[in-house]
Amino acid sequence: MTGNCIPIEKEKEILIAVNKLIEEEVYLNSGLDINSLAKMINTNRQYLSVVINKHFKSNFNQLINYYRIIYAIKIFNVDVDRKYTIENVISDVGFSNRTSFIEAFKRHTGKTPSMYRKEISEC
Repeated sequence: MTGNCIPIEKEKEILIAVNKLIEEEVYLNSGLDINSLAKMINTNRQYLSVVINKHFKSNFNQLINYYRIIYAIKIFNVDVDRKYTIENVISDVGFSNRTSFIEAFKRHTGKTPSMYRKEISEC
C-alpha cells in the first residue's frame, strides 16, 4: 500500500471516528493537532490526513478552524449583551492567538469578528 491507498474499512472507521469527535467538540481543545487526533482514533497521521482531504475537502487545520469558527459564531449570536470579549471567545473555541482567530473568522465569514458582532447587534 502506497500513497493514498487505505483499506476501505479502515477509511470508514476513521471517518466515523472523526465525525464522532467533531460531535463531541474535541476541536475546542487548543492543543489539538493532527498527531493527537490520530492517536485518539487509533490510526496514523497519513491515513487521517487522506481521509480528511478526501471526505472534508480540506486539510486538518482548515477543518478544525472551520468548526471553531462555527462555534464562535454561535457564541456571538447568543451573547447579544456582549458579556464575552473577543479574547474570551478566542480562548473558548481553542485558538491560541488573536491573529489566527481573526484570519480564520474572516476567511469563513468575509468579516472580522468585530464587524460580525456589530451587524448582529443592529438586528
